[in-house]
Amino acid sequence: MLMILMLLYAVILAAIAWYLLSHQTKPFLTFTQPSTPLAQAMGLTGYSLIVAAVLSLVSAFVNIVNLALVALVLGAAIMGLFALSFTRYL
Repeated sequence: MLMILMLLYAVILAAIAWYLLSHQTKPFLTFTQPSTPLAQAMGLTGYSLIVAAVLSLVSAFVNIVNLALVALVLGAAIMGLFALSFTRYL
């Protein structure tokens, strides 16, 4: 069961990372084109989420609960920090 949930979590993280990375020069939410600092924050967050997704995949196949917990906390922290920093660009 843990393996399936971690695989699903990795897919969700990868999808969010792909969206952030692909919309650095395209319209993003209410912005017609993100400013340079916002695009950089989106890039950093996207690559960080890819790292968290890979960590989630590893934890799914190795089946170590502590590694899965680290992957969950890392993904949540990355998205939380992006959400907090996003308010600067509104």
